[in-house]
Formats: sequence, structure tokens, C-alpha cells
Amino acid sequence: MDRDENPTIGKIQGPKSIGLSISTTARNVDDEELSYSSSSLRSQKAEEDLFISRPTKPLKPQTKKILHSYETEETSKLTTQELQRLVLIEQLQTTRIQRKFYEQAIIRAPEQPNHQNGKSTNQTVLYTSFIRDTLTKWENECPEKEQVIFLMDLTSILSKTQTTFLVLHNFNVHNKLIGLIKNLHQGEDVELNLTFCRMLHSLMETKFGLEWVVGASSTWNHILEFYKKYPTERFTMEISTCVGKLFLKTAPQHKMFNIDLIQIAIPEFLSLTSKPLNNTSESVEEEWQKKLDPEISLNIKCFDYFSMNMDKDVFAHWVLYFDRVLNLSQRYYSLLASVKKEKLTLQISKVLLLIKIFEVKQVSESSKDICSTYRKSLIKLLEVNIQRGFINNVLELCFIGQIHWRTVGKLLELEPDQMPISFEFDLLIVQMMPAYITDSKILGNKIFNEKNADGAFRESYMDYCRDKVDTTVMVLLYKFRNILEFKCIIEETQKSIEYISKSSSKYGKESAITFFRLLVYCLEDFVTVVNTINKVSCENFNEKLIAVTLDALIICIKEYDVSWKNSVECIFILKTVVDFLNIKLFSETLIVKALTLLNLSILKYMSPNLVLLIDKNDSTMLCIGPLLYIKLRDNSTNIRNAAIKVLITISEISQTKFPYYQQIIYNSELHLVTYKIVCSDEDVNLRKNALKCLQQMVLIGDIWEHLLKEQNLKDNLIHLLKTEPVDKLRSEMVYLITVIFEEEYFSEEEISTIYNTMAHMGIFDNDTRLKVNVLNFWERVIKKLFHEEGMIDNDFPEVTFSKKLKKIVVLDQKEIRNRLRKIMDSLSSIGCLPVLVEGLNSSVDLEKQRSLKLSKELVNILNKYKFEFNVENTSISSAQNYGNVIIDNNGLPVDYEIDDTFLSMFSDSAKLNVYYQSVSPKQFLEAFTNPNSAHNKKEDKNEFNILMDSILNEDLSL
Repeated sequence: MDRDENPTIGKIQGPKSIGLSISTTARNVDDEELSYSSSSLRSQKAEEDLFISRPTKPLKPQTKKILHSYETEETSKLTTQELQRLVLIEQLQTTRIQRKFYEQAIIRAPEQPNHQNGKSTNQTVLYTSFIRDTLTKWENECPEKEQVIFLMDLTSILSKTQTTFLVLHNFNVHNKLIGLIKNLHQGEDVELNLTFCRMLHSLMETKFGLEWVVGASSTWNHILEFYKKYPTERFTMEISTCVGKLFLKTAPQHKMFNIDLIQIAIPEFLSLTSKPLNNTSESVEEEWQKKLDPEISLNIKCFDYFSMNMDKDVFAHWVLYFDRVLNLSQRYYSLLASVKKEKLTLQISKVLLLIKIFEVKQVSESSKDICSTYRKSLIKLLEVNIQRGFINNVLELCFIGQIHWRTVGKLLELEPDQMPISFEFDLLIVQMMPAYITDSKILGNKIFNEKNADGAFRESYMDYCRDKVDTTVMVLLYKFRNILEFKCIIEETQKSIEYISKSSSKYGKESAITFFRLLVYCLEDFVTVVNTINKVSCENFNEKLIAVTLDALIICIKEYDVSWKNSVECIFILKTVVDFLNIKLFSETLIVKALTLLNLSILKYMSPNLVLLIDKNDSTMLCIGPLLYIKLRDNSTNIRNAAIKVLITISEISQTKFPYYQQIIYNSELHLVTYKIVCSDEDVNLRKNALKCLQQMVLIGDIWEHLLKEQNLKDNLIHLLKTEPVDKLRSEMVYLITVIFEEEYFSEEEISTIYNTMAHMGIFDNDTRLKVNVLNFWERVIKKLFHEEGMIDNDFPEVTFSKKLKKIVVLDQKEIRNRLRKIMDSLSSIGCLPVLVEGLNSSVDLEKQRSLKLSKELVNILNKYKFEFNVENTSISSAQNYGNVIIDNNGLPVDYEIDDTFLSMFSDSAKLNVYYQSVSPKQFLEAFTNPNSAHNKKEDKNEFNILMDSILNEDLSL
């Protein structure tokens, strides 16, 4: 900015513990200096201040104590709000606040009015001056590590915008910070390294920042040396992402920079592979691995980042230029031929597989040719690992190959249905081979072969797999099988199932169903063998393998709509899971997983009799009731929770799809167990799910009658509604009461009590979900009242039958208005209108929108019949007695009764108002037409200040 535009300002700095001092002497500054003064900050209007003063929560005693410690002669002229800022700066520097939270605060800070034509805002002045002054102070002393990390994080955040980057660059901040890092450590501190990477990431966000990174590479590239010395997992991920991002942003324009960058990143690899490699001894290979491990890991992560993030232009650039110049493929193939260790073989194979993704573009635009080229490359790598007996390497390479095969299609702009399915299927079969071999070992080869021969479904499945596999892959499978048959492969089988499950979203439906069918057979065989040997572990399987099998089945059922149309095995799974759960040997974890699978099986795959809609006793179905009864009474909370979820599903579908389940619930007395859980169980989530069950069960006539007879259900539920202290349970209880109310099971006396309770909940309760459910209850009440007055489908017919007069009544305009007036008076008397007005004035969007929708529907009906509430013209007495409530139709405050037990649920502030104020129909219409501006007008708040105040008053442990 021009010199004559510089303000005459004083220099304020923070607490002395971080090297800042306060001076109110005004002085001129040069062009490069940016500062701010306390006087200017104090004199600015509130909306132009960086931290707008606003009423805050009372300060904690510890905060007051700290503020008191700042009351020196120099700070006596500052306001309390400014002192709070000083405390905040110190606390942010000495306390590790979550960076994400602080970053949001800075990014969301609104631009000030004086931010025009590239001038710095108050935010820029505040933070850049703080960074500059702190770095100046550190020239004469050694700062703490935490202080440096904080300052680098703050610099990273500010460097994401052009203006602030230029200001910081003008102060030489980035070079000073990097020099400071070099002096503080030599790469051993992981946190400093990660902070350094974050700053590089931020610098790449702007054009000027990226140019600085390219031009000043010699200043920061020592971070790569730090990585090679201390290659932790987190550091590897951060530095590889950083290098990958830098490469993608600079590849087309800065070719020489990228070549230099690669040479700096992998010098040991380039040096080693620049000369002929012969067969090496074990000691030499160990030395190679020690040197090459961090570089190859960096290469893998970078290539992985490329494949997931590069666009088509950079993709072509990589293929046509960088790989050819450095000849990476040939170097890695040469190294692969020379090494023998499993880990190094895997790392090299990974790099080569990723390179092949980039090379595939050179072959042809045809998806068929691409598939053939990529398959040959992968099979070559798999064959090397199979020959060396590295089973885990084979599984991991298949997993990576599958994940990136979809990436190839994306880079070539091919739709998923254009990708050749055969290659995807080939990879899947290779990964499934350990599970297939394990299944044969579990049963024994003789029994396994007999099952395949005798079972038409299994034989069909095996023929299908053999026919689908490519002939070149079949040869590889035979070699793989020969290795697997002579080893204990429990861990490998577990890993293969986990890999397929992780990449399940990448598979087409046909491949996923193939995997699902094998899992069903494996689970069936686990059950058979466990029942035979009476134990859950042996030399060929264990609990962990069973667990991953159950998890994989759950994933397949959730992600793919597998049905008997495409997998006949669906009809077996329900029986298999029930048999599994009847075995008493399994652990809690396995039982919970099996119950989850049972839930999905019931939802998706019915018993064959039920699929055919045959209401007939079925051995599997008969077992479910007693089985759930036992699991619902188990000592384990997790098992009871899983069982109650199954019961929720059964209760829901028993009313819509399969009424036979009603018999299962009733005969096994599952409704009584559920009710007992609602009333007495200690686990809140279990009680919540039990309430969901009851919401479905009370709709079944026989079950409702039995509950009334055995448990005095209605009185107990109303009592629970008044006394339950847990918000989420009260919310579900309200919904349950609503369901029973719709079925018209309550007496007039009970309804009066419910109305009173619902009115108080809708006004005084603090839980949003509950208040929305209360509004849903009142919606049912409104519909009921309109229905009782003759309304059908939101219209009054021309005539209706009057129960009171016992004759047909003509519904003319006058009669309709009288009925509408009666409805509105009733809604006022029972407490519905006060709840609606409370919702309209709510500051919570969900509650407000629900109340607005309900009110609008009610008002639309009134407008339709041109209804206007006029107290003087009403034929109804101005004061009427509705049960235990006295209503004044002229809008005067009226007391509504409430018992002490119910009141005890609310906070002290709510207890001050034991009674709610009545709302007349006229007041309701006025509230709807002219909503209270104090409640509905959105205040213009500075979100930045809210965040900072919340840190100061709530989040910091001062």
C-alpha cells in the first residue's frame, strides 16, 4: 500500500510470557510494517471490530484469576474484552487447541468493510503482526516446541489466501520458520515434521505459494531427508501426500523441477539400480531393504495418490515423459529379479502394479486391449509371488489390483458397465481360493467332494466358477492351490475375506453374489463341524475366521440386493443362522454378529414356506421365538440389544407381510419380555429399542389385550411418561402413546391426563426430538377432532350424521363455522394451541418447521371455510369446564394442573413456571399471522467471535 495510506498506529502486543509488550505511543511505520493499536480497536464500531463485543457467559473462576493477573499499569486502560483476547492468545500458544477448530474460526471470520482493493483486513493485521513480532523475539532466545508448532499452524492457515501469504512472505516468515525447524531438531520429532508438512500443503493452495515452493525447494527439501531417517507411518502418509500433490500441481509446467524432486526423494534406489544387479546374499538384501524401505514406501504412497487424484492431462504427461526419462519400470523389474525376501518383493510388486496403471493408456483406447495388458502385468507379478510361496503378497496384490482397476476406467473415462467384468471376476476367484481350500479342509476332502457331488446347488456353483475363469488365470489358480493345500492357512483365509469385504463396493453385482454364495457354504460347514467336534477352534478354523465370515455376509446383504432369483443359497441362510445361534459354545461377539445376520435374513430372506405365503408350522420358524426369548434374557447387554433389534423387525413385518410372526411373538411371550425391559432394564439403548418394539406390538389385537390383562399397560405407560428422566426414552414414550391414541384405546379420563402431560412437555421440555414427537401427537389429535365433527379428506360433506342428535344434519356455512369454533376451543382447552405457539417461537429449526407446517395446515382449513374467531358472536360460553381444566376464551392467563412427579423432570428454570399460559384461538391466529419478531428474526452474529468466546469460556481448562 502507499505510504500516505498508512495509519498512525500504536503497537499492541500480547502477554509478556510470549514476548509481547504494550505501548500506547503512536508512531509512523514503513510500507512493510503492519500493526494495530488498542485505541483504534476500541474506537471502531462493534461490527467493524475483529472480535465484536457481545454478552458472554459468566467467566470461570480460573479465567477471572488470570484476567486479574494482567491488571498491570500498562493494561489498566484496556477493556475486559481486550484482556480476554490477550488471555486467549496466550492460551492458544501454550495449550494445544484442536487445529481444525481454530482453522474454522479464522477462515469463517467475516471480511471487514475496509478490505478493498487488496488492502489488509483487521484479521491480517492482527495475526501477521503477531507472527512477525514473535519470530523477532525468538531470534534471541529458544522457544518451546509447542510454541513453534502453534505458530507454524497459524502460518499454514493464513498462507491459504493470496493476501496473507504475500504479507507473510514480505516478512520472510516461511524462511525463518524453516530455519527455526532445522535448528530445533534433525527429524526426530514427529510432531514438528507433521507440522512442517501441513505448512507445505497450505502453501500449495495459492498460485504465489506454489511458486514459492518450486523456487525455494532447496530451502525445504531437507524434510525428505528427515523422512528417510524417521519414516513413521503417519510421516510416510503426510510426506507422500505432500509430494504427490506437489507433483500433480506442477507436472505440466515444471518438468525439470519434478525430475529433481524424484531424484531427491529416491536417491538410494536410483543409485542402486543404475548398475547391474546380481543374485545377492541374505545379508546384502537386508542392507538393501534397510536403505530402500522408506524410499519405496514413499513411491508406493505417491503413486497411489496419483492414481486416485490425477486428471487426464497429468495422466498422459506421466506416461509420456517422466516414466520414460527415469525408466522406473525397468529399474524395478531388475530389482525384483534380484531380491528374495517377502516384504521387499511385495513392495516392488506394488510399485510395478501401480506403474502399469499409468502405462495402460499407451496400448489402446479399446477396453478389451486394456484389460488384456493389465491382466498380463498382474498375472506376471502374482506368478512371481506364488513361486516364492508368498501367499499374503498374492492376496494384497489382488486387493490393490481390484481397487485400481476401477481407477483405470475413470482415467480412461469408461463407464462401469464398459469395464470388462471377466478381469474383476478373475481377481475375485484368486482371492477366494484360500476360503475354498479352508472349507475343504474343515470337512475333509472326502466329505467335501461328496457334498459337492451330491448337492446340486454346490455342484452348480463350482461349475459356474470354473466356466467363468480365464484359462490363463486357471493355470495360476492350480499353482496357488498346490501351495495352499500344504499349509495352515487360517490367517490367510481371514485376510482374504477381509480384503474382499473392504473392496466390496468396487465389485459388480455378479461378482458380489459369487462371493456371497461361497460364504453361505462356509458358514453352513462351520456349523456342521462345530456341532460334530463340540468346539469352536481347531487346526483349520477359529473364532476370528468365523467372525470375519459373518461380517462379510452382513456386508454383502447390506450393499447388494441379493435374492433367490440370483442366489438360491438365500433360502438356506435363515436356517443356517438359527442353527448357529442354537449352539452354546460361541462367544458374545459371535452371537451378536449372528443375531445381526439373523435380522437381515428375516428382513431379506424368508423361510421357504413364508416366501410361498404358506401359513404352516416350519421348524426354522418355530425355533426363532424360543431362541429370541432366551437371548432377550441373556446377561450380556450387547446380546439383548442385538436380539431386540431382531424382534423390532419381526414386529414390523408381522403386520404387513407375514402375519405368522404374530403367533411367534404371542406364543413365546416376547411381548411380555419386551414390556419388562421397558420398565426395569438399566440399559438406556435397550429400553429405547424395546419401546420401538412395543410401538409395533400394540397394533396387534391379541398382544394388546394380553398386555392389558397381564400388565395394566395403560396406567403404567402414562406413569412412565410423567416420570421418565431420560430424554430419548421420553421421546419414544410419546410416540408409543401416540400410536395407542390413534387406535382409540384410551378412556376419556386417561386422554385428559395425556393432554395435560403432552401440553407441559411441548412447552417446558428441552429435548428437540421429544418436542417434535409431541407436535406429531397433537397432529393426530387435530385430525381426530375434525373427524369427529364430520370432516372427510379435509372437506366437510353436505350432510353428516349427528351422534348427539341421532339424526342427519345439513352442514351449511353456519354449521361448519360452529363446528370449527368448537374444534378451536377444544384445541385451546386441551393445551394444543399453546404448544403450537411455543413451536412457532422456537429457536430450533426442526421444532419450528414442524410447528409451522402443522399450524399452516390448520389455518388453511379455517381459511377455506372463511372462519374468523369472534368471541362476542360465539354461542359457546366464554368460560367452559373441560375436565380438570378451566379455560377462559377471552385470552386471560389460566392455570393448568400438573403433578410434582412430572415437574421433577424439568430444570430449575422451568420449575419456576409451574403453570403454562393458555392460548385462545384468536391469540393463536394472531401468533401465526404476526410471528414474534424477537423469536424469528435472525440476529446478525459474528461467528468468529462466538467460536472464540466458546474457547475462552467453555473449551479451555484455564
